Amino acid sequence: MSEPKFSESEQELLQSLARKKNDTGPILELSRIYLRTGRADQALILLAGLAERQGMALKSLALALNGRNAEAIDLAGFSADPEEDPKILHMLAYWLNQQGCFAQALAIFRAALSRAGSDAGIRHDYAIALQRTGNLPDALLQYQAAIGQDRENPHLAFNLALALEQSDRLDDALSQIERVLAIAPDHLGALYRRSYLQRLLCAWEDYPGGLAELSVALERHLQKPGEEMISPYGLNIHFPDDKLHDRAAACYARQITEQAMNQGSLQPARRVKKSGRLNIAYLSPDFNSHAVGSLISGLFACHDRKKFKVFAYSLVKSGDGIQRQVETGVDIYRDVSLVAPARIAAQISGDDIDILIDLAGYTRNARPQILAMRPALLQVSFLGYLNTMQAPFIDAVIGDAEVLPESEESGFSEHILRLHRCFLPVTPRDVGSNPGRGKLGLPTDAFVFCSFNHSYKLQPQIFALWMKILRTAKGSILWLLADRATIRDNLLAAAAEAGIGPERLIFADRVPLTEHLARMKSADLLLDTPGYNAGATIIAAAQAGLPTLTLRGNRILGRMGASLNKTLGLDELTCDTADEYLGRAHDLVKDRDRLDAIRERLENAAAEKLSIKEYCEDLENLLLKHYRQISVQA
Repeated sequence: MSEPKFSESEQELLQSLARKKNDTGPILELSRIYLRTGRADQALILLAGLAERQGMALKSLALALNGRNAEAIDLAGFSADPEEDPKILHMLAYWLNQQGCFAQALAIFRAALSRAGSDAGIRHDYAIALQRTGNLPDALLQYQAAIGQDRENPHLAFNLALALEQSDRLDDALSQIERVLAIAPDHLGALYRRSYLQRLLCAWEDYPGGLAELSVALERHLQKPGEEMISPYGLNIHFPDDKLHDRAAACYARQITEQAMNQGSLQPARRVKKSGRLNIAYLSPDFNSHAVGSLISGLFACHDRKKFKVFAYSLVKSGDGIQRQVETGVDIYRDVSLVAPARIAAQISGDDIDILIDLAGYTRNARPQILAMRPALLQVSFLGYLNTMQAPFIDAVIGDAEVLPESEESGFSEHILRLHRCFLPVTPRDVGSNPGRGKLGLPTDAFVFCSFNHSYKLQPQIFALWMKILRTAKGSILWLLADRATIRDNLLAAAAEAGIGPERLIFADRVPLTEHLARMKSADLLLDTPGYNAGATIIAAAQAGLPTLTLRGNRILGRMGASLNKTLGLDELTCDTADEYLGRAHDLVKDRDRLDAIRERLENAAAEKLSIKEYCEDLENLLLKHYRQISVQA
């Protein structure tokens, strides 16, 4: 969510209070700024004098700012009185929302709106609270009502764009981002989301210019970050410059750490266990039908219970089959989707977790603030964030010798832990029978290249290379995952510019994983995306017996295909140059016998080398070894 910058408003309010010390309006507004910028102690000083003259809401807020959170939350239950000052109700609701007390926050937001009549600021924060609880339809209504009152507020307009994006209204979200930039051309968050949405929609025409603007804005931000916080995740998509990502990640990690310190929520130091089994925990928003969830859901049941007690903390509730598999595979499953980071950290600390494995990093719905509060002795990044986090609260990252060779170590702040196989876990899946090309709309006798990667991993350069492959491989087709008309139209236009007719591109919709695995059998060769490789997709392809042609890149996200091919003994499918990639694709089209032999080797190797039980044993040995090293140091 976007927050406005407060420095100018703060100075004006201080000047106003200098003229009139007991003016309630400026006191409340300045307290609101202090509360939102992590200066609860200063807010408390201002509000203390008002508490005796006001009702339950302000008394509850004063208790909160004095660190007496439990009493404040109890008292807040009596604070939704529409006769209270709406500014006080607004501040209390905002604080409760930050604490994860969403039901109380929403009730008090409604009381504040009832008292204030129509207030854009209250509606804005109410919309944010609704969005955080997953009530996107009502959040959109509140955002739109607030914008009707405050059309020139870029932060409000930007948060509406985020809600539209989260509602999967991507074209509307991109249009809304353009409106934000019309109000505030230098809005970094809007520049960031515009480039991402352009990649997601394969709207490449305006992408280079927007990327140049984003690069300038990022440099300006990194030189003087201020209050704005920008996750570095998108840089993995947009920029091949590792240094830019690393600087942005370090900046973001500092801001996250400062937040944790300002909240006073750092957990007590953990002691090393010299004997007995360890408590290991996995933290993720993606215990569901997400790439991470599909890969890891079968791992938890494989842990050796003589060595580990297994916990899972779920940041997003879905209730789908993958989440149920995770829940049954662990010893303790905690749904913390509606709990504030400080309370989650306290729960992890209270559960006496020894090793905390973060599966999200800086990705969507991640909460790195939890890790910044240091609830576990050993905190490890794994699988979800495919780069360094540059964070003092992440001790180690898990990879393998291919995705994290020694040459990469200098760029990582984390200690690198290397598995003896491809670092991607493989949860066993039932691969149904091939439905046949006819039912899938594929030509029966053509060579079928495919790419089922997410559209944001596509870029003009690799798409142009694929069009070259189609030109040299007469009669071949490219089968792509594109379930949105805008994406299909943009890809067809790009193909036409390269001289490839629309009949050479065939588009697939999203289907359940079991159906997806079955239909993959109808393809001949999966073309990986350089720069940002497929992850879960190449694992699914291996399970379906579909070989992957990959072009080795940098860091974890650009070397996953090479890692899997190495584990499977298929190094000849890993290329180091675009020319080699093009030539290898052409050779396999011409030599079907060679391709058939590769598929047979793949099927045999997948059965032998992708065992989830052996993977789990390797992972446990790696973690125990590093934990013992910490014990020796301690």
